[in-house]
Amino acid sequence: MKLAVVIVNYNVKYFLEQCLRSVFAAIQSLDAEVYVVDNNSKDGSVEWIRNKFPQVHLIANKENVGFSKANNQAIRQTNAEWVLLLNPDTVVPEDCFISCISYAENHPKLGGLGIRMVDGTGHYLPESKRGLPTPEVALYKMTGLGKLFPKSERFGAYYLGHLSDEIPQKVSVLAGAFMMMRKSVLDEIGLLDETYFMYGEDIDLSHRIHLAGYENHYLPNTPIIHYKGESTRKESYHFVRAFYGAMIIFARRYFSKGQAAMLTFMLYPAIIGKAIWAYLSVRIQKSLLPIFDVFIIWLIFYLLEGYWEANIKSMDGIRYPKIFLLGFVPTYIGIWLFTAFLSGGYDRPFKPWKFIRGLGIGVVITLAAYGLLDEQFRFSRGMLLVGGFLGSVSLISFRWLLQLFGLGNWKSEKTSEKRTIIVGSELEVERTLGLLQKSHVELRYLGFLDETGSNNALDSWDSLLENCTNIPIDQIIFCGKDLKNHQIISWMIALKDLKISFKIIPMDSDFVIGAQSVETPGVLYSKEFHLPYYSASNKRRKRILDLILCGLLPLTSKGLKTKKFGRLWIQVLVGKANWVGVEAPLGLPQNKPFLWHYSQSSKSKFKTTLSQEYLRYWTISMDWKTIWR
Repeated sequence: MKLAVVIVNYNVKYFLEQCLRSVFAAIQSLDAEVYVVDNNSKDGSVEWIRNKFPQVHLIANKENVGFSKANNQAIRQTNAEWVLLLNPDTVVPEDCFISCISYAENHPKLGGLGIRMVDGTGHYLPESKRGLPTPEVALYKMTGLGKLFPKSERFGAYYLGHLSDEIPQKVSVLAGAFMMMRKSVLDEIGLLDETYFMYGEDIDLSHRIHLAGYENHYLPNTPIIHYKGESTRKESYHFVRAFYGAMIIFARRYFSKGQAAMLTFMLYPAIIGKAIWAYLSVRIQKSLLPIFDVFIIWLIFYLLEGYWEANIKSMDGIRYPKIFLLGFVPTYIGIWLFTAFLSGGYDRPFKPWKFIRGLGIGVVITLAAYGLLDEQFRFSRGMLLVGGFLGSVSLISFRWLLQLFGLGNWKSEKTSEKRTIIVGSELEVERTLGLLQKSHVELRYLGFLDETGSNNALDSWDSLLENCTNIPIDQIIFCGKDLKNHQIISWMIALKDLKISFKIIPMDSDFVIGAQSVETPGVLYSKEFHLPYYSASNKRRKRILDLILCGLLPLTSKGLKTKKFGRLWIQVLVGKANWVGVEAPLGLPQNKPFLWHYSQSSKSKFKTTLSQEYLRYWTISMDWKTIWR
């Protein structure tokens, strides 16, 4: 065999399909074989690969053995001259492998080859070429100096920012997302080091290639898409620990004791600090808007109190006690924002009527409770009504300003519709629109581009490129059945600076993959993901029910009989588990761990049918009956 492509998969079935389609398109004229090593995916990947891609050499692990060990399993089975390690969340152009092999064969000292990678928005990924992470280089990366001075030869050495990303050249470190190597070199230096579970193995292997007297090269000629970050959550503690832990392993293995000790001394505090920040930053972002809401409404009441005392109650000589602003107003605000939350006022995209409805309900509740209070605490119904009205106007205006200045994703229901152009044949465009409609995707369809000359198509693509800056387009969807991958990639790169979201619908598929932004590089549309159970409103209701049950269940003997009740109680409290649930059918996002299965409330033996019923028709009563029946 000339080339062996090795792909390690873990729960990214939809991206893997597009990856495999692009790989088979790229090996048509090559003597090649494709391996997929599945690390115990829970999304039905194994059966799906067997049915859809029977030509793939599939290795199905019963546990997640890690990236290095999984790649080694496949490499040991091949006798190919070239071995390519490829991430499942990539798309390669049709001429990619031929260009890489042709380049490598003209450089006999080449041991490893990397390639230019772009993310789902068409922007260059700096990890396409990297320098050796010495203690000094690692320090500049950790402290942010590398990001602050990316083109500096000294501070930006981790990503070699001083070197052009458009010129083939020798580099120190290749990226494991696309890493092509001579099999003879691997036979000489050894395979991937299985000490690294995830991250660091590409640095280690690149360095061993260099130590053995071979070269690592970077080739920019045929860029690929890498939907960076689909396999892991970059904000998680596990990522931080794995990434920087791998750097410690590398330092202890290849640097002097003094250098390794210095790097370890720097990295351990970095691991703790970055992990804490990763944990807090996500929660701060989620709580930032409610905090601003509390402040705005409280400020309104603070100003109203002075106005009310000076103008409305001046004849009576009434002065409001401190407890009004410090006790009652925060209580009002808490009730109003909680009812706004229950009403869907904090869902995205922002829908003003839901927010107004929630605040209105909250005001009614506080007015009803007002009549039950002792007379000394009945401060002013008028102030409550005026405060509720001004609060609604102010918070909606505040979200409008966020939208105006592009801060956050608080677009209104109307403006959340993306102005969309679809590129492909008329028949494929109709299929795409049908899928998006079933997936409840909000868009404003502008038309389609079809260079075959369809009468209903818009102007030519070349014309669109010339005038694109004057056309307000939010989203372009490429039909994989009608387009070559190299066309899609080149168009993405050409339009990368226009803030257009790019998506691809693979041939004969019922989903769309792509990128919403640099921060959310892996968005997909599929009708499977829009079951009622997964809606924002039902997730919110289920979360509230779980918290209520956290208070009720310890008072009963219902859950205390099970050994794992205490551990699960903590997981439910922090949102990592549910009291009641089902296993999601193959292909759907996996649900959280749970204590009671919905089928326990029924005598039926058809768990699969009951699971589908639960996901399609979930209500609070279904959970309640499951526990108390």
